[in-house]
Amino acid sequence: MDTLNTISGERGSRAALAGFVFGALFFIGWILIDQSPPFDVPAQELAEYFSNSTRRRSSQIVGLWIAPFAAIAFMWFMAAFRHRLLRASGQESTLFSTVQLVSGAIFTMAIFIAGATELATVRIVTASASGNFDLDATRGIIALGSVISQIVGLRSGAVFILVSTTRAMRAELFPRWFGIASYVMAAAALLISTTWKPIVLVIPAWVVGTSLLVLSLRRNRELPIEA
Repeated sequence: MDTLNTISGERGSRAALAGFVFGALFFIGWILIDQSPPFDVPAQELAEYFSNSTRRRSSQIVGLWIAPFAAIAFMWFMAAFRHRLLRASGQESTLFSTVQLVSGAIFTMAIFIAGATELATVRIVTASASGNFDLDATRGIIALGSVISQIVGLRSGAVFILVSTTRAMRAELFPRWFGIASYVMAAAALLISTTWKPIVLVIPAWVVGTSLLVLSLRRNRELPIEA
């Protein structure tokens, strides 16, 4: 029993740590990307933005470091949290477990692609020795990254929250107030217009909240461990 409690506690700590890392990296990446111009701005504004080496460096940092490591941290969070749910419930639900895994994997992929598109715009600019880079190609890549973030990333993240909350509520891992708050956050991510950019922050906010809750449960020894 002591060994199982120790293992479960370590897995809970990993889930919490990965959740905190993901939340911090996602928020920093969102701030940096939010400074980038949308694809439909005038050509002059787009050219001025990418002509600034400091701004290009910010996009490069997001694409090379922040987005990939945020995605990796989320994968660790998802794996550790799924293990935590299994320990709490004592049984696996094939339906909910599959949807949770697939939606989490799609959300992770969307983060990687968003980072790749941000880096691709920088590569296009830096590859042009004369500074007259292809504005149409740059617009297309920016539009692709925006669509993937708003449709694929946001919606799959919302589904992940919905299914994870349902499993956690059934396993009595989430208190009722947090479960209700989680459903509201997921519904907002699914239904609110994607033109309001900050809506995407509900996903890292939920992950951080879940991480805090997991740590609290570990400290108070409220999680039932299967013998």
